[in-house]
Amino acid sequence: MTLEEMKEAGTHPYPDHGRAQIFHATVTALRTLGYQVVVADSGNGKIKTAPKLVTAVAHGNAYSAVATENSVAWNVHIVPSSKGAVLHAEPRGYSGGQAVDPTRMNASYMERLFATLYQEIDNNLSN
Repeated sequence: MTLEEMKEAGTHPYPDHGRAQIFHATVTALRTLGYQVVVADSGNGKIKTAPKLVTAVAHGNAYSAVATENSVAWNVHIVPSSKGAVLHAEPRGYSGGQAVDPTRMNASYMERLFATLYQEIDNNLSN
């Protein structure tokens, strides 16, 4: 996924809801999805999560083995717009505890990751 595609996928307008509503629904969505929210600044509309383990990969032979954990975290910024609010979500990937450049992350996985987040936010808004 290119940086431009990531930015496009990470921008989600909510024309019928205010920033406070989107903020609350997003914090709830992230917690529901198993992320630990480490920053929740409602005044500035900023949310940041700790990395969440999503996969572990092991390789080895008869003499040794190596396991690598892959995780994802989120930076979210919700800004007011003339018709409601706009959510800007940026996933942060890690492999073996090291940051992964977003352009190296699997595009179809990233699309599903964004879709899952938005679906959970939408579910919270409809309740």
